[in-house]
This record gives sequence, structure tokens and C-alpha cells, in this order.
Amino acid sequence: MRRSFKILAATAATASLAGAVWTHSWVQTLDKRVSQTFSDGPWDLPSRIYASPFLVHDEIALEETSFFERLARLRYREVQHLPTRRGEFRRLTNGVEIFLRGFPYPRKPVPHRRLRIDTVDGTVTRMVDWQSGDRVYVAELEPELLASVGEAHWQQRRLVSLAEVPPRFVNAILTSEDRRFYSHYGVDPRGIARAIVANLTGGKRQGGSTITQQLVKNLFLTPERAIRRKIPEAFLAVVTERRYSKNQILEAYLNEVYLGQDGRRAIHGIWEASHFYFARAPNELSLAEAALLTGLIPAPNKYSPHRHPERARKVRDRVLRQMAEVGSITQGEFARAVSEPIETTPPRIERVRAPYFTEYVRRRASALYPTIDLKRNGYELFTTLDSSAQKVAAAVLQNGLEQIQQRYPKIGERKDDLQAALIAIHPQSGAIVAMVGGRSYGKSQFNRAVQARRQPGSVFKPIVFLAAFEKSRTWPTPITPATMLDDTPFEWHYDRRTWRPQNYADTYLGPVSARRALELSLNSATARLAADVGLGPIRATALALGIDRELPALPSLSLGAVEVSPLEVAEVYASIANGGVHIDPRALRKVLSPNGELIEAHPPTVSRAISPETAFLVTHILQGVIESGTGRGARERGFVAAAAGKTGTTNDGRDAWFAGFTPNLVAVVWVGYDDGEPLGLTGAQAALPIWTDFMKQASAGRPATKFSPPSGLTMVEIDPATGRRAGSRCPRTILEAFPVGQEPIAPCEIHDSWF
Repeated sequence: MRRSFKILAATAATASLAGAVWTHSWVQTLDKRVSQTFSDGPWDLPSRIYASPFLVHDEIALEETSFFERLARLRYREVQHLPTRRGEFRRLTNGVEIFLRGFPYPRKPVPHRRLRIDTVDGTVTRMVDWQSGDRVYVAELEPELLASVGEAHWQQRRLVSLAEVPPRFVNAILTSEDRRFYSHYGVDPRGIARAIVANLTGGKRQGGSTITQQLVKNLFLTPERAIRRKIPEAFLAVVTERRYSKNQILEAYLNEVYLGQDGRRAIHGIWEASHFYFARAPNELSLAEAALLTGLIPAPNKYSPHRHPERARKVRDRVLRQMAEVGSITQGEFARAVSEPIETTPPRIERVRAPYFTEYVRRRASALYPTIDLKRNGYELFTTLDSSAQKVAAAVLQNGLEQIQQRYPKIGERKDDLQAALIAIHPQSGAIVAMVGGRSYGKSQFNRAVQARRQPGSVFKPIVFLAAFEKSRTWPTPITPATMLDDTPFEWHYDRRTWRPQNYADTYLGPVSARRALELSLNSATARLAADVGLGPIRATALALGIDRELPALPSLSLGAVEVSPLEVAEVYASIANGGVHIDPRALRKVLSPNGELIEAHPPTVSRAISPETAFLVTHILQGVIESGTGRGARERGFVAAAAGKTGTTNDGRDAWFAGFTPNLVAVVWVGYDDGEPLGLTGAQAALPIWTDFMKQASAGRPATKFSPPSGLTMVEIDPATGRRAGSRCPRTILEAFPVGQEPIAPCEIHDSWF
């Protein structure tokens, strides 16, 4: 009782003296502190990094594309009735009904709408807007939040204006926390007296602090409970009220109030709380939900509906009862609200983890904006990452390394040291859709997908063939996939030195077609071809395709004796998959301000690297690598989609690679040790299984596509042993691609001969 009277006396005295001592220097200091804080912005708002939105369209298989997993991560709620609120969905025997949330993209905001998605065996056949009945061809799920950029990431918040908060929510807070908010001057002696009476008479314990006092306590003071803190708190409240309007103070309070914990992350502000507990915006909450959040204010963890649903119900009903008593709601509204069940969204939905990618994005963004701005100004960074592809990439990389260690005991002895990287790109846009830079970001933040410089070995060889096909187009006898090459030991003399390339296992095949030389990754045949073409065209082709460094003019370059990153390798293969058009890889799509204004867009940078005809010639050969060459293990592991690719193994066995693509997705995998210790495994043994598992899952559920030759090519049936047109007696034929006018005319002389 004594403490209550002390609080009353102290605050009453403060209120009466505030005007008299306004000119006192201490009060002026408080005024300057309040003014500075509000003018600078009271909070650090970390920038947020988002994945790319997910598009739903015809011919996509929902289960196989992790559609329902995405809904769970986006905190959609499955219901058994027709969805009536945003963020709800219902499964049907042959489809889904869903109420999609909108998203405020600049220039082209995505509207919220209710759809019926019809499926046959899980594959989308038709989508219809429930309200208009119109056919919908593409629907968009809002992007998933990946991470934030800021030192105070444990206190995230998103600001809302007072106009965005529904009146019923404001009324609930004012009724429960400060009924005389619009009539007092920061300190409310009447409210304090009422709290004291309630506390002394054994009623529900009440606090006497106004909303303004609660705000200044959170912004300027420590959370200690002591009489000596009440005097500066009261003065700060009065100073704040003299400088700012009631609505400004209330808006700041709505964005500051603490409403619980999400693990280490503190939930501040009603926007964060609305999304944390109900996965909805404040203006989408029901009266009962708004009352529940209001009831959490005095003790959020004590009344948490996730941990203590019965306590949460009681405190919600108490707020509703108070609102009915003061006339904020009718008795009918009260009855309906208290009968509403408490249905919260689970608190800990596992997010997609993409630490190497998000750090890559942070570094890219820091090159554009000061780091302090990223940590304080609340930018929204929209990226190219496909959250499902990223989750698959992380899982298959971990599983692939474990399988390598189990199959090869010697490697198992250094199991903690074995590393890998995986990067995937959409070739038509340059969008990085997945990135894993190592087996454990917690143990090593070194991003091997971007920062590692390793020799690519044989994954470089397609560049040699691209340069040969492109340069020889004007030669009297152009080089084509059917051109016969000499795969025998030879010496390349240069600068008074001699280089002798060797085939794997020192095995040579003699005369072979250019196709077979690349399919089987024959070093000697490839090096001879490079000698004929010249290192200049090879270096120029490599730079045009995406290798971003000075390349040595050495013969060993033709077999990949240069250090590059997996990202650069992915650029090269994306250019091939994209018909010879190079697009700079990009991770950022758009940067928005906290109020949704477009700050910067990041469109792709496009250039023509090689002709579409040459790109297809190599693509067609690389398909053979997977069908019958060094990459046939992909088919043996059950990957059936149209694909092209190349294994890579350095001569000393330090690096194992596989780079490959479908018409719509490029992926590169590297496996090795950071210290350069020989791995002793080929690309087919170490990298190909990881690549295959990733591509199988990342491509699953999407419409099958095939590689289509450009108009400047013709397809001719040839005898692979001779490179000539196939005859009726040829035991084996293949359909080969040739630039128009370069196709073989002469028939096969061996098998069609009468002798």
C-alpha cells in the first residue's frame, strides 16, 4: 500500500511541476533527447531478404513441386470449410481451394484472391477465380522471408501507420491500457488512483502507466521496476506529449509494444504480432484476435496462446468484456467474439536455410548501399532464390558427401574436411535459384560456390569445341561434330617448351569423331583440336561465355588448367543452354523502401557470346555425354529428363566436377578438399551423383521440355564410325546436327560397300 501511494504522489507531483519547470535545463535536455530520437526514427529496421515468388500454372504437379510445404512455410492454414479468409486453403479430391494473400510489389502489386485449382493425379489442369469465374493462367504465392540484415535481428519489426490499424484494434488497446489517452497529458493521476484502489481492494492488479509512459519507458529507460524510474518516466511522457500529437504517440506505441518471443527473436509491434500468431496483417484480424493480442501486452509470455491457450482465452475475454462495458462493442459482438475458438498458426515453421546465398546477397547489396542503411532503414531485398530448389540443394549435398564417405573408406578418414559446392541458375534469366557454398556454414563461411578458385578440368573442354565450331564456320572444311580427330599421343611445342597431354589410364582410341572425343572426354583429341583452332579463339570464347579473369595462353588451358569458381562454370553452361546468349548471373531482383517504393531494379545484362547454331551443336554432343559418355551415371540413377552435361576431373585428382543442364535449369557441383589434397575420385564418382539427385528433385513436377535446334541447323542420320551419311547396312546410326550446308553428302563407304 505504501508503494502505491508513493507512485501516486510522485507522478502527481511530476504532472503539476512539469509546466513550472519547463525551462529547466534538465527538462530541455529531455526534450532534445525525445526530439532527436523521433526525428531519427526510434528503431533500427533490419532489411529483409526474400526468396523468389512461386508461380502456379497448368501442368505443374503440386506435391512434386513442394507446393504444400511452401504453404506451411508461408503459414497458410488448412481448413475443412470453404476458405473465407486470406491465408486459408482446403484440399479437395481433385484439387485445392485457396485464398491467396496479396503482396504489394511496386508497379504491379499481386492482388489477394480466392482460387479453385483443379488437378488430375496431382497435376494442375485448370485454375478459376472463385469470385469472377474467370480462367486464371498463372497464380503467384507471396515470397518467403529468408533472412534479415541487421545486428539487432532479434528485435525485428515492421512499421504500420495508424490508418492501417482497424478501429476495433485501437479501441481494444485503449480500453485495456489507457482509457483516458486522448484527455490526459502523458501522466494520468486518475488512472493511477484507479489502479491503486483495484490493487488495494484485491481486484485485478492494474498498472497506472499511460500508453505514453509505456512508450517512453521502452524507448528511453531500463525495464527495472523501481520508484526512482517513475520520475524520469513521467517527465519524458509529459515532454513527449508537449511535442507530438496523440496520434503520433499512439502510432509509435503500436509499432513498439512487446508481444512475445519467437525463439531468440523478440516480437515488437502489432504487425509482427499479427503475423506471428495469426499469419495475417492487423487489418485482417477478427475482433477476438485483436482482443487476444491486446490481452498479451501486460505479460506476453505468460499469456502466450501457443503455450498457454486457456490463459490466452481468459485474457482475451477480459478485454472483450471491458470493451462491452465501455460501449466499444455491442453485447452481440461480445457474445460472438468470446465464442470464437482460438486458432493460431504454429510458432516455429522451419524456414528454408540459405546462409551462403543470403550472405552473398548482403555483400552484393552492401556494394550498392552503405551497410548502416541496410541494418537500419528496413529495405526489402527481393532475390532470385527458389526456396524449394534451395532446400533440395542443401539436402542432396549433405547426403551426397555422406555417401562418398561411406563408399570410399579412405575419404571417410577425413570426413570433416571433405567439401562440396552446388550452384543452380535459370539460363534464360541468369537468376541464381540455389546456392550451397559448403557442408556447414556454421563451421566455415567460405562460400565455395563463389569464392573458391579451382581447376575445372574437363568441364572446360566444351569451350574448346565451341571455339572450334564457331571459328571454322568460314573454313573450306569446317569442323563439325562428325569431323574425325586423331586421339593418339602427341606433343605441343611452344615457347621452347613441350607439353604432352595424356588420356585417362593412358588409353588412346585413334581416329574418333569430335562428338565421341567430347563424350568420352579424350584429352589427346581435344588438345589436338585446340592446337588447330588456336588459344586466342578459345580464350575469347571463354571470356564471352562468362569466365571473368585473364586466361593463360598455355596449351594446358585446353584441358582446364586454369582456376575458376563454380559460379563462372555455371555462367558458361548457362550461356550454352541459352542458345549462346550470355546473361550475367543475378541474385537481386528488386530493392524496395520500407513504404514499398521501388529503389532499384536489377534487370538481367544480356550479350551474344556465340551463335545459336554453335551452342546447339555442343548441347547436342553434351546430351550424348549423359546418354552414352562419362555422364551416363545420371541415367543409371533414374534421371530421365532431356539433359546435357560434362564431367570434370583434374589430372592430380584434386577436383571432381559435374556441370549440366536441362532446357530450363543449369547446375554445377564441385567436390574436393579446401587444402588441395588429392581426392582420388572422378567427377562421375563424386560430383555426378549429387548433381543427378538435385536435378531429379528440382525438375520434378514441372512440364517436360526438350532441346530444339535453331533454324540454321539440319539433322542428318550418320554412321558414327565414319562421320558420313548412314546407309541401310550401317549397324549403328545417330541423328547428328549440322549447320545448313555443312552436312555430309557422301554416304558411308565401309558398311554400304559391295566388297
